[in-house]
Amino acid sequence: MNESCASDSNTGNKFKQISLGPKAVKIPSEWKVRFIKDLTVDEKFAIVDGPFGTQLHADEYVSEGYPLVRISNLSFNGKFIPDKLAFVREEKIRELNRSKIVPGDIIIAKTGATIGKNAIFPDDFDKGLIASSCLKISIDQNLSNTKFVHYWINSTFGQDLIDLYSSGTTRKSINIEPFGKIKIPNPPLAEQRRIAEILSTVDEQIQQTDKIIEETKALKHGLMQDLLIRGIGHDCFKQVYFGPESAEIPAPWDVVKLGDVVDQYRGGASLSSNDFTDDGIPVIPKGGINQRGVLRIPEEDQQYCSNEYAHSNKSSLVSEGDLVTVSRDLVSSAPNIGRVVEVPDREYIISQGVNAMEINDDQLNPQYLIYLSNSHLYRNHMKRIKVGSTQVHIRKDDFLSTPIPCPPIEEQREIVDVLSAAEQQIREEIDRKSKLQELKRGFMQDLLTGKVRVPVET
Repeated sequence: MNESCASDSNTGNKFKQISLGPKAVKIPSEWKVRFIKDLTVDEKFAIVDGPFGTQLHADEYVSEGYPLVRISNLSFNGKFIPDKLAFVREEKIRELNRSKIVPGDIIIAKTGATIGKNAIFPDDFDKGLIASSCLKISIDQNLSNTKFVHYWINSTFGQDLIDLYSSGTTRKSINIEPFGKIKIPNPPLAEQRRIAEILSTVDEQIQQTDKIIEETKALKHGLMQDLLIRGIGHDCFKQVYFGPESAEIPAPWDVVKLGDVVDQYRGGASLSSNDFTDDGIPVIPKGGINQRGVLRIPEEDQQYCSNEYAHSNKSSLVSEGDLVTVSRDLVSSAPNIGRVVEVPDREYIISQGVNAMEINDDQLNPQYLIYLSNSHLYRNHMKRIKVGSTQVHIRKDDFLSTPIPCPPIEEQREIVDVLSAAEQQIREEIDRKSKLQELKRGFMQDLLTGKVRVPVET
């Protein structure tokens, strides 16, 4: 397998160089290298292609039965997603025995944009069936550890080789025969198990962090819907109407029109394709305004215009701390129309469909308005006042007539403090998850090639 041996000058450990597709990788000299197909339980049925997709008769689906594993049950981080399972009748297990799966089988998406997504079929189910767009691998536990192989497939090495051994132009698909000849380093079994345990421990920490993030998001969501309508520490309420929708708000609160607290409302620049440049002043497009009061523009999607153009359209310039909202949306459901976000850290120019607002912060706390723009009451009002079909928009007068529950300014600040604390916890957990994922990537790179060796009990 094109191997050559050498010693590490620092540690004295011996390594050999192997070819993984076009890449050369060093692994410990005592590690073996095997083809995927040679690690399976039954070579004849080593890599099985599912026999059917979703072309089943309606009466073949049941609420309980044997799970049909499809691409939607697999993820790019190697996790199984059970809440999207479909179930089929027992007869299908007997009819399609070759595509039966059992706990421990590795399931891999074989086609399209999802190619390479994979997961281990979990212990929660006795058996199931794979769909036509998936492959299964059953690892011989005397030769290799399933989790080790699974982590290898999920590594950059494995995903690059899957891409290499796939074909197709408009829709790529894994070719089973060359896929079976993908080479995998094969350390001693005890070392494989230890490597898998270490990576599984990091995965468990990532999952715990995910759980905390989701729980904190749910807490924040509940707090928003409560605090933005019920306030803090009130026991006397009044019923008010926001269009056809009514709500009970604290008796001391006012209801004002948004236009009553907006001192200035400015539109975006009419940028044409010729106005965009490689650098300069970044542009805020309609799609940059997202939920949670966040301006989110992926770096690769960020567009710019020249400084000259921007400053000849000064009314469309915004800077750190300014508020912007989206007044047009190309999606008919307009999920983000009317949401308010704060401009971060630098100067931008807003494009058409984005509007800048200056509000009277003696009457309305800017962060309070941002949170309010994500509340049910506000979102339902935006749905009622949007117009158009192919390009949904909100008229200026309708937007500025939006009714706003307006607590005393001090209570607004208290509400913002509570919601900001929850938001801060979410950000900290997301940052923690990112660091864990980076740690896992480093571990995979080092452990799966033997660059870092792990102690194994003998």
